[in-house]
Amino acid sequence: MSHNSDVLVVGGGPVGLIFAEEVGKRGIDITVFEEHQEIGIPSHCAGLVSIKGLARIGVEPPSECIESTINGAEFYSPSNICFRVEFKRPMAFVLNRMKFDQFLAKRALCSGVKIFSGRKAVNFLKDRNKIAGVLDNFDNEFRSEITVSAEGATGQLVEKAGLDPINRSQLIPAIQFELCNVDVEEHIVQVFFGKKYSKNFFAWTMPTGKDTARVGLGSKKQDNYEKLETFVNERFRNAVRTSVRTGFIVTEGPLKRICTDNFLSVGDICGQTKPTTGGGVVLGGIGANIAANAVMKSIENEDTKHSALRRYYERKLHDKLGREFFTMSATRKILNSLSNDTLDKIFKALVSSNMMNEIDELSDMDFQSYAIKRTLQKIMKRNVIFSVIMDMIRNFFFGQT
Repeated sequence: MSHNSDVLVVGGGPVGLIFAEEVGKRGIDITVFEEHQEIGIPSHCAGLVSIKGLARIGVEPPSECIESTINGAEFYSPSNICFRVEFKRPMAFVLNRMKFDQFLAKRALCSGVKIFSGRKAVNFLKDRNKIAGVLDNFDNEFRSEITVSAEGATGQLVEKAGLDPINRSQLIPAIQFELCNVDVEEHIVQVFFGKKYSKNFFAWTMPTGKDTARVGLGSKKQDNYEKLETFVNERFRNAVRTSVRTGFIVTEGPLKRICTDNFLSVGDICGQTKPTTGGGVVLGGIGANIAANAVMKSIENEDTKHSALRRYYERKLHDKLGREFFTMSATRKILNSLSNDTLDKIFKALVSSNMMNEIDELSDMDFQSYAIKRTLQKIMKRNVIFSVIMDMIRNFFFGQT
């Protein structure tokens, strides 16, 4: 059986759905593949998304998608030094990702998008060596002018399209528990740095109600389940676990080439996530909106070759997010090299600085380059930078400290 559409999207997560809605409401025939039987299930995301970022991508989630509203955060050093920030206004939502994804699916359907659940793209269809759609897991042919990969971190189509994929050896495995019967501040997230819980990322707690929370960590080269068990036992002795979720965090930054003739990629699969935290809804959504405009221009001009997609998509994305990706990627590399002792020194410097007076100026969870710059200025004034440089040198020659 054969189906035809102008655009085919592989992946029914937030980024794929945002892209599809934007294209569909312009009257272009578009189809979305989702390999799972139901949109939003299973969920692999912590669900913390900035309110400003959602506004940037034109998404206002209904109240039933919001589990908690966040107006502050606590950051803990390896020796438990706490740097606390509170904002004058709500900064983020902790979202129920199943309900949020299904909300985005309804918006896409109302824009004329067709969604096929339980469909997996197993290979490309080719016409004169050009991508002309995909073959699904039931041997059905889905033909399109442009195919879009929004598969997520472990997708295969980018490589099959002849582009370099993200380095899967650099993906950070993550695990998360849903807990009840916990003592948490309802509007404060917590982040824990140091090798005790995570060798090369961090641990977190996110309130989802008055006595419920989402608790997780990510790291390579350790038993994450055992580490999270230790974390929960130390921090939440009376907690009751209600579910366990696993996934991968992308922190390597964006791929250089994200499109070719009749094909482009968006979201996690091409590294459109924050290298500092792995969050991908907002930056992926920005990429999706730019990609949607690129696809519409390419179809209108009857030019879906790499040169057109590169001009309309790759270059505009770099202009919009290039500096942010570069700064966050560099910061992630530095953070991965720091010893517990240096992290403690940085926390002491931040606590003793007057940074709290600037916190509202720095409160952009998605465009972080200014906040990173100001933080570096603070720690350089307190002679911490020497310890940072020494850690980076040791890490370069001998591996992580």
